[in-house]
Amino acid sequence: MKLIASADCYVSLHRAEGFGYTIAEAMYYSMRVIASDYSGNLEYMTARDSFLVPCVETFVKEADGPFQRGSIWGEPNLDVAIGYMRDVVSNRAKAKEIGKRGHAAVSKKLNTRAIW
Repeated sequence: MKLIASADCYVSLHRAEGFGYTIAEAMYYSMRVIASDYSGNLEYMTARDSFLVPCVETFVKEADGPFQRGSIWGEPNLDVAIGYMRDVVSNRAKAKEIGKRGHAAVSKKLNTRAIW
């Protein structure tokens, strides 16, 4: 918690993500989150409550962990991600509002009543 709280934002430029526990945790703590617009994190993230980085589906060329050659993952647009990082630092009021919306979103979508 202290590590997340000390940052300007939480960044997850993943190519594929399961649920994205640490992303959800950062959002719960009202952290500004920049993450790939791809995979399991989209179950609870939107462009209204986080900074979603567009991805292009790409074939895996070399086996990497659970991804075998020929499988598909999302390649995040690094230029957009860099722009979001700059925006978080230069427009703190907007970023803080996004963080508040992220907290509200995960509190609503991921509470025990919602998932049970």
